[in-house]
Amino acid sequence: MQFIAHLKASPKRLAVCTCTRGFAVNSSNRVVRASDADSTQQYLSPLTQPCVLMSFDPSIFNYLLVSPLDGSAGPFQLHCDSIDWDKEVTGLHWDSQLQQVIVAQPDRITAMDLSGGVSLQLGADRLGLHEGADSWNICGVAGNNDSILLLDRSGPRLLVLSKQLSAVSIVNLSSEPLLVGSDLGSLAASEHDVFMSDNRSGRVFKLSISSQSLTEHSGPINGPPLLCQIAADSQGHVIVCGFASNSVTVYDIAGSVSQNLIGIFSAWQPFKLPSGVAVFESDTGITLLVSDYGSKTLYAISSPFDESDKEVEKFLGISFSGVVNCRSSA
Repeated sequence: MQFIAHLKASPKRLAVCTCTRGFAVNSSNRVVRASDADSTQQYLSPLTQPCVLMSFDPSIFNYLLVSPLDGSAGPFQLHCDSIDWDKEVTGLHWDSQLQQVIVAQPDRITAMDLSGGVSLQLGADRLGLHEGADSWNICGVAGNNDSILLLDRSGPRLLVLSKQLSAVSIVNLSSEPLLVGSDLGSLAASEHDVFMSDNRSGRVFKLSISSQSLTEHSGPINGPPLLCQIAADSQGHVIVCGFASNSVTVYDIAGSVSQNLIGIFSAWQPFKLPSGVAVFESDTGITLLVSDYGSKTLYAISSPFDESDKEVEKFLGISFSGVVNCRSSA
């Protein structure tokens, strides 16, 4: 499988879009609604699925990048005039039920379709909260079948947006002894649990959705703890991007280290500041997508994630500097 793009920028947060039905790409490489086609717009082509959605540093692009996983075309641009692209994108989440991408920024979230059509923009004022660094600082977004989940590090607190009831509930985490002195930085969710990372210690905390009990899922890590995006699969495995440690760690459902990846072994490509991770699950297995900030590269690694076996992973290389580092193994 091959994945190529020629851009001079470092990818950051990732999400996997699993359904592109109803959307196409025009001759300007922008994603639009397929229904926008008319007799004078025969250049529209369907958007291949699945796709990876990517964000970048503020002011680099005024859009997200959308790239099909099969490497057939792209990358394409997802524009949205309602988003202030001068502000950091702190999280991306694709909701397959709503067919919407949720873009988290420190002061708001924006829910939109693949053409940039906004269905919801939610800031502190909508919840009766005061805006400002001390009261509203969204650092991560995730979701499950019932809810969209937002992590507000200033509380800290978890905001739960019910998709069916259109209601918001707030889980206050400020009194949790386990979180004393922590610096929460990212959020992931499985069907029954929510996972939060701590930038100071490298720990991952697990919050049970049903009981709202908080536990330490994985302990402190050795070396620089600064983490970036974390992800979880449907079974509860957690994948953590170690930005400062140049590694990606896979934890099993018990919180024990299953794999610690330091790069694409078969291509001898060590990670350099991995900044984003997403999980793609299909009938054939699980694929990890890792955005590597330092090398301006996007990797895809298929399970099992064993560095010692040079033939097990499929390697997708995006060289955003225009140098293609691609290898595909059967």
